Amino acid sequence: MIGTRAPDVSPRGADVNAIYEKPGHLVVSHNRAKNYILFDWTNFNVTLEEIRSAHSQALEAAKRTNCHTYIADTSKVANTLRQDVIEWWGGTWVPQLARYGLKSIITVVPERALAKLSTNTWQRQVVSGIAMTNVSTLAEAESQATAR
Repeated sequence: MIGTRAPDVSPRGADVNAIYEKPGHLVVSHNRAKNYILFDWTNFNVTLEEIRSAHSQALEAAKRTNCHTYIADTSKVANTLRQDVIEWWGGTWVPQLARYGLKSIITVVPERALAKLSTNTWQRQVVSGIAMTNVSTLAEAESQATAR
């Protein structure tokens, strides 16, 4: 099952536009008031096709809104990303984000050791002038995003 474009309704508030959702795994949204794209992860069990779709839709939203900050909230995740997803992320997608001009990816790190190791693996793929920051809470991530 491929995730779908989520309806323009969000429990996080009126200033948030839903972009993509795979229920129980990932919700991607744009916070209009603070101008960042949020990847709200609950489970890393996604296929390469699903992650490509989520990231393509997120980048289109970033371009439409002149957004240059991503927040990846992985705090609730307990498992690992698939190796093909990590390889695609570093080999294909990060260069596209850099060409677009993404400035930063702020990650709310998971508490579980296995998920934290997975997060560290995909973070090593981030290069090309994109700043990488780890934080403990979404509030801290939002504070850093709005300070940029």
